[in-house]
Amino acid sequence: VIMGLLFAGEYILECDSAREMVSHGISKPTQHFTSIFNTFVLMTLFNEFNARKIHGQRNIFSGLFSNWIFLIIWITTAVLQVIIVEFGGFAFSTHNLDLDQWMWCLFFGIGELVWGQLVICVPDVIIPECKRKRKPAEVAEEEEEEEDDIEAEPSGTPSEEEE
Repeated sequence: VIMGLLFAGEYILECDSAREMVSHGISKPTQHFTSIFNTFVLMTLFNEFNARKIHGQRNIFSGLFSNWIFLIIWITTAVLQVIIVEFGGFAFSTHNLDLDQWMWCLFFGIGELVWGQLVICVPDVIIPECKRKRKPAEVAEEEEEEEDDIEAEPSGTPSEEEE
């Protein structure tokens, strides 16, 4: 998405090409680069909902209102992002965005929620064995085997039985 915005963003977002401006030596904040930055942050923000649930759980919003710290951090980050984009100016190298550009950024950001659901749909048989999630029983068995291996190795000092 970010690469697409970098190379085709001026057409999608209907703004001046920041790449052309940079190639001509003009280095001022642009709507094009600000949209890329804003899309990246919004995609990260919405991916935080996906990251709340692991192990293939589909309902990423369950228990959302019982985690007040998460909500406070998420809302604060979203508000700060709006302030930085709209009023950051030269200090943050941003240019305020039009409503259409904000909607595109939100569209791509919310797309992370859809992407998270698609990733959950990938069956485990497609994933190589070395990348698969292991079941807790398999992890416990491996830990026991490692402990047995450690006990079987000579430590260099005689044990009480050997003396």
